[in-house]
Amino acid sequence: SDPRANVNESEEPDSDITGQDLANPIGTILSVAMMLRHSLACPEGADLVEAGVGDALAAGHRTRDLLRGDPRPGQTVVGCTEMRDAVLTAIDDRLAATTESDGGS
Repeated sequence: SDPRANVNESEEPDSDITGQDLANPIGTILSVAMMLRHSLACPEGADLVEAGVGDALAAGHRTRDLLRGDPRPGQTVVGCTEMRDAVLTAIDDRLAATTESDGGS
């Protein structure tokens, strides 16, 4: 089972967007950063999650609710799953860069 599957749309079952891959997962993802920082005393992990969100947004990924009208140049409209994947890819990239800078350890 893919652990990434746990970060999915979290709307109410009777919501008008249920099952449409429209929800913005960033709030849920950032709540993980809060948990890491405040409950698990893992500020490095929280920083990594927050940076992953920032990197995904800086790359232009936007769920529909983050747009005001049409996307601007450089912005791409994505669904919940694509946004989740963009954040996870950004986190993976940062971890890989850290591992490389540490000499592969």
